[in-house]
Amino acid sequence: PNYLGSRPVRITLAVFAFALIVPLIFSAPISAKWGTYRPNVYFGVRSKSELSSLFGIAWFDPQNPNFLDAIRHDCEEFDKLKRYGWLKHNGDSFGVQELLDQHVGVNLTTQFIQPVDENGVVQKDRWVARVSGEPLQSGSTTKMSFLWYLSLSDIQHSFKVKNMPTDDSPDIKLMIKSGQAGDHIFNVNAAISQGSSISFIGLNGGRDSWDIKSHVKNIYQPLLAQHYRKKKPQEHGKKKKDSEHKEKKQKQKHEPFIPKLPNTFDSSSTVLLFQYDLIVGTPFSIDFILTPSTAPKQENDQLSAMKYVDYLLEKGKKEYDNRFSQVFGLEKKGYSKDEIKFASESMSNLLGGIGYFFGDSIHQMTRFDSRMQENVWQNIVMSPSNLLTAV
Repeated sequence: PNYLGSRPVRITLAVFAFALIVPLIFSAPISAKWGTYRPNVYFGVRSKSELSSLFGIAWFDPQNPNFLDAIRHDCEEFDKLKRYGWLKHNGDSFGVQELLDQHVGVNLTTQFIQPVDENGVVQKDRWVARVSGEPLQSGSTTKMSFLWYLSLSDIQHSFKVKNMPTDDSPDIKLMIKSGQAGDHIFNVNAAISQGSSISFIGLNGGRDSWDIKSHVKNIYQPLLAQHYRKKKPQEHGKKKKDSEHKEKKQKQKHEPFIPKLPNTFDSSSTVLLFQYDLIVGTPFSIDFILTPSTAPKQENDQLSAMKYVDYLLEKGKKEYDNRFSQVFGLEKKGYSKDEIKFASESMSNLLGGIGYFFGDSIHQMTRFDSRMQENVWQNIVMSPSNLLTAV
């Protein structure tokens, strides 16, 4: 249905969105705020600071021989996802997003929330993200390679790994040492199906630590080339004619390349990349929890409990729905459920599309050219600054 012509809804949404965005920009301190400020990727988290660590996800179909050209990470029309977008987002500390990928055959849900303290104040220096998924078609089973990563933006920052995952124990704990920005504990708790496998790599991404898609391609392209070189038929004098050898050679010829990371890591790594090869026949869920290293152990243990994360996310949804209903009052104005859902998702995608950027910017300005005796345009590179963007 086309609800874009509903002028009262448009105006009310614009006013409310503006009322949310202004405090978001001017509230202090800017360096202490984490959020989904990476709208150019399907799901990512960073803080509003120039040297923030970056968190994000990617996925692909491992059975696709051209998987390197079909990695889902950046929001690209070429991926042809059936649908993706924020279902609920308050522009700050809570959001729920749905991603339907008919080519891989999965329905992914990403959720983000920041807990509150005993006084009901949002704790801006910690967050929880949950990525869950299920088959797009009920009763079906599909394979998916799911990746998540942490990337450092400053070579002075480092990782300290507490424990690495195994196929039998997929949970992870590590520390992000960020100097003046403070150290953080990062926990990962995974509820995945039996038969799934996990691999990882730590690498030095240099100044391009953020370019995860290129890193994945650089890892797998030589492994692909090596795999198919091994599969070339070898001639050793006279041909063997027995059927057993022919059958074995034919099987090797069609054996697919199974992408797996090499399970290597060293102290100089600025990018940590983990790959979960999942058999998606039943729902799976992976929680990512970031807290300051100074947080009490009891709090870390509580946030790491999946049932408590269930509670936080349900609470966030109810608070969002109540706030939306309270501000807009669309039910009382006679709007249908479909129209209210459309209005809510439209506003959520506006607020969820807020991004943060720090760096140089180019300004076009005029100056008087004495030789030509007229004003001319010129590009001037301005000093680095903070910028909030909207998609």
